[in-house]
Amino acid sequence: MNDIYNSLSTINKEDANSHFLESDAFSIILDMQQSLAHFILEGKEIQEFIDKIAKKMECCIVLEDSTPSILAVSFAQDDSPRNDQLRSYLSLQTSPSLKSYFCFKSTPNKQISITDQYQDLTIHRLLIPVKACSELLGFLSFLKIDTHFSGPEMILAQHVVNFLAVLLAHDRKIAEIELKLKGNFVEDLIFGNYLDIESIKARARALEYDITVPNRVLVAQFDEAKQFTGYKNKDEQNSFRHEIVKRIQSVTALIAPSMAVSVNNEIIILVQADKPNHSFEAIKHIAQEIIREVSPLLKTKLFIGIGSLCTELQDYKRSYLSAKKALEIGEYMITEGQIRSFEQFKIHALFLSTLNPTELYSYARKLLQPLLDYDAEHKAELIKTLQEFLYLRNNVEGTAKSLNMSVSGIKYRLQKIQKITGYNLKDHKLCFDLQLALIILQLFGEYNVLNR
Repeated sequence: MNDIYNSLSTINKEDANSHFLESDAFSIILDMQQSLAHFILEGKEIQEFIDKIAKKMECCIVLEDSTPSILAVSFAQDDSPRNDQLRSYLSLQTSPSLKSYFCFKSTPNKQISITDQYQDLTIHRLLIPVKACSELLGFLSFLKIDTHFSGPEMILAQHVVNFLAVLLAHDRKIAEIELKLKGNFVEDLIFGNYLDIESIKARARALEYDITVPNRVLVAQFDEAKQFTGYKNKDEQNSFRHEIVKRIQSVTALIAPSMAVSVNNEIIILVQADKPNHSFEAIKHIAQEIIREVSPLLKTKLFIGIGSLCTELQDYKRSYLSAKKALEIGEYMITEGQIRSFEQFKIHALFLSTLNPTELYSYARKLLQPLLDYDAEHKAELIKTLQEFLYLRNNVEGTAKSLNMSVSGIKYRLQKIQKITGYNLKDHKLCFDLQLALIILQLFGEYNVLNR
């Protein structure tokens, strides 16, 4: 690797003193190829590579992913006052010249040399897409203030990008393997697919995650049919899922130890909840932050189910299933928003969790359909009257007082209800069924709940 940097120093000169020949270019490429295996085997970070290149070329270097979001930045001099001048203009998204440029995802593998004039300075940017085969991995920008890049520097920059593309492709492959290991681990954990407790604990330790402290399982889902319209193949879909997982992990890692994986067309997230500040509301806040971060990438809404607290290994499956059930029930409960959990459903979770939501809704709707239709057609309030009557345990006088009506008016409405439905409101079992049906429709957002 030192040979590369020595070669760099020999060509980093003014054009007047530099005669960059094809043999020089070939020599540098050969140096990079010879050093590549050592660089990878030694496990050096890409940031270290960029740091050394920036100092040798005496410029600022910015690595961005294909989104584009900044992954790494290095300045020519660590304490230069010019660093602060550049900070606001590091991302290629800040370049006025690039706003009207063609779509980056179809950018050919060649340099783009541009000059941006800002109010207080002029920045020369050498932008090069980083590609592995035909896949766009990101962009590398070389930035200078008031100084153009020389011919040899432009040639060298392309060699640097080619070298970097190999490193990024290698890192991505390692990340994919790690993600697969995490996916297999999470799948085995939540479904109990392990021989003994110590074996699954050992796998968790190998992935640097603690499953012996309290955790929660979160499940994130989006409408894949809508999202993947226009996607060419499964590889593109998987690549998108991996990008979503990366975004989620970037959010959760800042708040609590966590692990996010894509398993069976859903995203499963483990979040440690072992601190006093890791309450349900704190976990809900994490879910909100995930939605905020990921939503710009989606064509549809992201929904997150929050599972129950895990204090024992067998709790992980229960937590996962409760998160899934909360999402299922939430599909019908339009008042619940994008974050769903049994904590929100409270006592109603006892029967909601054991019944099929579709059947539950159909049952309630069928029982109250005649009154719903009558109210809609005549702009009446028979449902409201029935709800208050049942809530007050069939007390006519109390219902009249609550609704600010006369007793005779309430009796007339109750007779109307019995006539329309054929129900006997003196049948206590039937009244219980009607009250349950009203609760179900309220939970499913069918009509407004009376304020209490």
